This record gives sequence, structure tokens and C-alpha cells, in this order.
Amino acid sequence: MTKILLEAYACSPNGGSEKSYGWNTLILLSKLGYDVHCLTSIREKNNINEFVKFNKLPKNVCIHFVACNRIIEFLWKRIPFGYTIHYTIWLWYSGKYANKIDANIDFDVLHHITYGSLQQGSWLFKLKKKFIFGPTGGGQFPNPNFKYFYSTKGWKLEKKRETISFLFEKLNPAFKQTSKNANHILCTNEETFALAQKHRGHKEGLSLFFDVNLPNSFFPSIYLARNEFPDIIKILWLGTVIPRKGISIALNAIANVSSDKEFIFNIVGPCDFDELEYLNEIISKLKIKNIVNFIGQVPNSKISKYYEEADIFLFSSLRESMGLQLLEAMAFGLPIVCLNIHGQKLLVPDDCGFKINVDTPEKTINGISNALKNLIESPTLRKEMGQKAYVHSKQFNWESTVQKFKQIYEQGNL
Repeated sequence: MTKILLEAYACSPNGGSEKSYGWNTLILLSKLGYDVHCLTSIREKNNINEFVKFNKLPKNVCIHFVACNRIIEFLWKRIPFGYTIHYTIWLWYSGKYANKIDANIDFDVLHHITYGSLQQGSWLFKLKKKFIFGPTGGGQFPNPNFKYFYSTKGWKLEKKRETISFLFEKLNPAFKQTSKNANHILCTNEETFALAQKHRGHKEGLSLFFDVNLPNSFFPSIYLARNEFPDIIKILWLGTVIPRKGISIALNAIANVSSDKEFIFNIVGPCDFDELEYLNEIISKLKIKNIVNFIGQVPNSKISKYYEEADIFLFSSLRESMGLQLLEAMAFGLPIVCLNIHGQKLLVPDDCGFKINVDTPEKTINGISNALKNLIESPTLRKEMGQKAYVHSKQFNWESTVQKFKQIYEQGNL
């Protein structure tokens, strides 16, 4: 039986995003018959142990909880950039632990799966075995021309992230050695691909790879046909309302839409008080209170309701590795309006929506507004793009993604 070592700092049966990615990869690899050992953070222990009380893990799965030293485990929540510091140090402990257990187990394949941050790399390269890294982002940064669409606090956070990324790129040996020695690096966008190629010195072993997947149970069994002539067109924006998600650009574009058709803009997702206050000032200034609804955070079980009731999906993120919401919206047959950057540029085909170039703020806002106007006023276009989006989304299920991992493990390429 092929023995896989999966490095998944974030890995939980109850989490979203990267936690879900780590957990689903672990379980589905075991179903393919691999003997899978997973290194994950000690922070995941309670969630996983609670799950195991009521659910049996496959016999060919072994989870190892790796902790940093006690000082780091105590301090990480209490210091600035604690998550980044904890993760960086954890990677070193994980590499050390991997080397220790490999002496007895003799792994065939090493795969770092979460977090997907190229600049932080992994110490698994030291084991000198077949080593896969990713899917990973890290090379994407926001266009500085759009800094005025951030709150002051939001833009400062972006610049701090950019500085930290630059320092990791220049000084982190785990990043440099991962870039050079990984047999395969799976990049979620062209910017990260370029960064990996720069430090690797060539393109061999680099691939573009989508890091968004959905369980088959999430997909409606058929395309959801909508009322082509609703009284009010519902435009949906869904995600965590943080500065880099570009919600202020979306609001400016909504204010700029000129149409005789009535429409509303629903914003679904958690938002902290400072950001909400900043956005409410924009809404008041643009005089669009009557068409904007801040719905706030909703339970995962109710998210599908908002996709079902929407007519158009707007995604305005200025920095995004890929964007799971895009895939979810396409699975529910929604036409997409998004920015033509990073992973979104690759995930959304031209016939499934409008991808707006990010050059100047004025052109981008006008581009979003025009795309929304076209969709608001054309039920035929909404239906055609929505149907194609639904068909396109069906390929992004967990089973097909893990089959691609199997292909890389066994054949060395995609």
C-alpha cells in the first residue's frame, strides 16, 4: 500500500475553507486505498476528537497532532500577526516530526496541502522524497491604483501583508528550498505560478491547479430555472466583508447602474463594526440605501437559499487566490460578474459571465456597471450564462480533484 504523508496545518471535519480542504483530501485519499498519515495542528485536536466519538475514521488513516513549544502555543493569540508566526514555527516542528516518523514508516509521497501559502513553504523537502506542494497561492497582490477603495486601516493591513510576503520571499529558506526541490507545485493563479518559476528557474513541475471543490451533494440535480421576468432583480454578493473583498467598488458600481428595471443588492456575510461603519458612509454618500441590504452572517445550511433566490452573482475581490463563492454561485446556475484577475480569471469562463479588467478605478466601475445592466435587462443572457455556469461547475467536485492528486502521485504529472 502506498504511504502518503499529508501536511495539513488546517484540517477539520467541521471547518470551512482550508480546514475543509485538508479534511476532505485526507478522507478521500484513504478511500482510494492509500495509507494516509496526516500532520495537523494541535489546535484541531478537540474538533477531530469530538468527530471521532460519533464517526469511525478509516483504518488506513492516522492523524498526528503537532504542537509548537508551550510558549508559542500560549502567546500566538496574544501577539500581532500571531497566526502567521504560529504557522511559520509550526511548519518547522512539523518537518522535524515528519523526519522522525519517516524513519519507521518510510513514506512514498509527501504532500503539503494547507495552508496554501507559497512564500511560507514547507520543511518536508528535507526528507528527499517525492514532494508535492499545493494547491497554493501567495503571488497575488491588489492593484495599488485601487487603494482608495480600502478603508485606511484596510490598506495598511494589505501593505503589511505585502511586506511580510516580501520578507518571506527573500529570507525564508523553507520557501526557497520548496520552490527548488518540490517535485510538483500546484499554483492557483498565474501570479503564483510566475513567483514559483522565478525561484525554481524553470517551469518543469509547475501546474495551474484549481483549489475550489464542492461535494456532489451541494450541486442541484438539475439547472435551477428562474423566473425570467421577476418584479425585482436580485444581485447577490456573498463572503466575509473585509477590505480586500472590494465591496466598496461593488457599491460604487451598483450606484452607477442605469436601468429602468428594479433591482436590489444583497450582501451576505460577516462584517466587523469598523468595516460596516465605513461601508455605511459610502452607501449614504452614494444615496443607495434603498437598494442595498446588509443581511449579515447566515448559517451554512441557509446559504443555498440566497443562491437560489438570486438572479446575478457579483464578486469584487481585489486579491483572491481563487474564490469558492464563484463556484457555489455557478453550481446554482447564476451568471457571474467578477474581476479579470488572479484565480477568478481562470475559474470563470467567458461564456459564464463578465470578467472586468482592473486597470483604472473609473473603467473598472463602469465595466461592472455595464455588465450588471446587460444582465438586468436581458433575461435571455442571464439564462444562457447561468446554464453554462452550471454545466461548468459540475467538474469541480472533490472526487475529481483527488483523482488528479492520485495521477500526480503515481505518474508525476497532470
